[in-house]
Amino acid sequence: MSVKAFSLMELMIVVVIVGVIALFGIPNYQRTIDIAVAKDAVSNLKLIAAAQQRYLARNSSYYPSSATTVDVHSINDELKLNISQQQGVTYSCTNTAPQCSATRTGWTYSITLPTSLPVCTAGTCPYTPTY
Repeated sequence: MSVKAFSLMELMIVVVIVGVIALFGIPNYQRTIDIAVAKDAVSNLKLIAAAQQRYLARNSSYYPSSATTVDVHSINDELKLNISQQQGVTYSCTNTAPQCSATRTGWTYSITLPTSLPVCTAGTCPYTPTY
């Protein structure tokens, strides 16, 4: 009776090949995740900027009304947004500049809002957010 099976050497070769593939694949995967999180943060900052403009139009000031810094939960509650807390990303807004930012280890994106409502004339509005 003959039994067909893989030898120990064949199994070791397969393990080494899988290890080499993982060695190259895992850093690329992590880099892709980092890029996606950064793009999501920029998108969320654009949403916050639009919500801040609505808040300014309704309340004659940006949120927060004082010079304090607020977190993503307060931003969601006051600006009626649904921004989820991403891994390692901290969102904050302050009224002193006024500006909002998204920070993660290695990068910070911020948006500075105009200090007053834009005045629209002849069908054009001068507001252009800076990122």
